[in-house]
Amino acid sequence: PAANIAGDTFVARWTGKIKPAFTETYTLKTISDDGVRVWIDHKLILSNWGMTGVGTNVGTAALQAGREHDIMIEYREKTGSAAMKFLWSSASQSETIVPSSRLIAEEPDLLDAIDHAFAFAGQQLKQTIADIGRYDRFPEITNADGTWKTVDVNTWTAGFFAGALWQMQQRTAEKQWRLDATAFTKTLESAKNAPDDTGFRIMPSYGGLYRAMTRKEDRLVIVAAAQSKMAQFDETVGMFESINFKPPTTKDPRASFPVLMDHTMDLELIYTAARMQSRPDWAALANRHLEKLSQTMVRQDGSTVQWGYFDQATGNFIAAETRQGISGQSTWSRGQAWGMYSFINAAAETGRSDFLATARKMSDYWIAKVPSDGIPYWDFDATGAQNPRDSSAAAVAASALIKLSTLLTGVAAAKYRAAAETILRTLTSPTYLAEGTTSRGVLQHGVRYFAQGTVDNSLIYGDSYFLEAMNRYSALP
Repeated sequence: PAANIAGDTFVARWTGKIKPAFTETYTLKTISDDGVRVWIDHKLILSNWGMTGVGTNVGTAALQAGREHDIMIEYREKTGSAAMKFLWSSASQSETIVPSSRLIAEEPDLLDAIDHAFAFAGQQLKQTIADIGRYDRFPEITNADGTWKTVDVNTWTAGFFAGALWQMQQRTAEKQWRLDATAFTKTLESAKNAPDDTGFRIMPSYGGLYRAMTRKEDRLVIVAAAQSKMAQFDETVGMFESINFKPPTTKDPRASFPVLMDHTMDLELIYTAARMQSRPDWAALANRHLEKLSQTMVRQDGSTVQWGYFDQATGNFIAAETRQGISGQSTWSRGQAWGMYSFINAAAETGRSDFLATARKMSDYWIAKVPSDGIPYWDFDATGAQNPRDSSAAAVAASALIKLSTLLTGVAAAKYRAAAETILRTLTSPTYLAEGTTSRGVLQHGVRYFAQGTVDNSLIYGDSYFLEAMNRYSALP
């Protein structure tokens, strides 16, 4: 390596284009000491990252004569000798080292960074599966030593590990990811009876399972979960009630019906079940909730209230409060991201222009207030270097903004896509990717609950939405 890099324990990366002479299926071969990965057109064609000592690895790719195909090669030197050769062959090309005249060096782009981040995520998720050793415990937040604290099905975060595994399966189409994701999903079935946080537990897990397998038994779990949520709907208020685990700060006795912004994420579950069962009356309940929410808990400037209280007798809005933000008048960043995600999803599900307008208003607030690298402080009113950033809020927002860009055209679409790209460039950078740390997570620097002191951890929901955002971005035209 270069003079300023030690001879052992380093990683090299080459990015650019490869330009073949023939339109044929090529066999691509590496001879290396130690690990190696190769992508062609952002598809991982060979990988043996854990290899030690000299070894040969082979993959194939269909290449077109004269076309400049994207290529990225990563090489890992552990100890001892360092060597890396890259060869190709085809029906018309005898095996030889790929000549430099057929390689065009380029700076890595965001898709290259996403390729690397997925490869790293795969390592972390496989290690987590091995660490847990069972399918009925789920990672939630990393401990001080980087290992995961695990929870059972009764915790709101239980579905996100299966969600992360389904994102890997979507990325790779590998059977083992499907098997592991299925196993972690099936132990979540009892979550279908939860009155709220139901969507968090069911949609990343059973939603992924149903998309992969389209089995009736899995659809019925999703439908049952939606029915559990719908039982919380109040006709007078016109909203879904959140479990009252926090007494109101206000002394107004009319504050009797709590609504948590986070629980708008349950509405994706209801829209999904409504489509499955052809029940527009179910979707109408979700619509009514969001209509009322947009009038009471989304402020004029697009910022949001995390925790609101209504009068159950009249349906009137009584008080703006918070659970994890600074105050009822501040804007907790992950709550903002939950709200953006939910209104964007509702706009996509219903085609309603008012939901799209609210989604854009909330997203515009995010873009105007977030620091230039795209990662928010834990609360939008908590600025300054002494306040931690929240990578999990950024991951949720990135996924939402990518979807928003697909609902629009021209300059408007480009605006939200660019905002998502800024977030993803930062999250895939060494500053936020947990590579080289003791963390078992994919992202670092997540803020779970500032007041409780969990302000710099890997968070499983951050990882899950990060993988979803990268998959969504990779699918853009």
